[in-house]
Amino acid sequence: MWFEGKGRTAVWCSLVKLGDGLVFCIGGGDETHIGAVSVAVPYKQKDNEWSVSTSTITLPYHRDDVLTRIMTEKVAKATGKVVVAVGGVHLEGAARNEIDEVVRNMEKLAERVAAELRTSVATDTVK
Repeated sequence: MWFEGKGRTAVWCSLVKLGDGLVFCIGGGDETHIGAVSVAVPYKQKDNEWSVSTSTITLPYHRDDVLTRIMTEKVAKATGKVVVAVGGVHLEGAARNEIDEVVRNMEKLAERVAAELRTSVATDTVK
C-alpha cells in the first residue's frame, strides 16, 4: 500500500497483480467509495514511446474519474501493462483548495508508484 498527503486530503492506493495486468484500489478523504473505474491500455507509438488508450466509467454525480485516470495513465505508460483503477475520495463540504490538494496528492502518489513499478516490472518482481 502507498500513501500520499496528510489529513483530509491524503490519498492511498493498494495493488493486486491480476495475470499480466495491475489493478489499483484508490481512496482517501473522509470516505472512500466507488466513484469511478478507469482502464488504461498501453501501446507503442512510432517513436517507440508508450501511449495509452483510457476508458472510464464515472458514477452519476461523482468526479473521481480525474483520480482514477491519473493512476491508470501514469502507471500504464511507465510499465507497459494494462492498468485498472477503481475508487473514490469524498470530502464532506470540500473547499476548492482541498479538492486541488487531493488531485496533487494523487499525481504525486501515481508518479511514485509508477517509478517503483517501472523498476519492478522490468525485473518481474511486482508483488
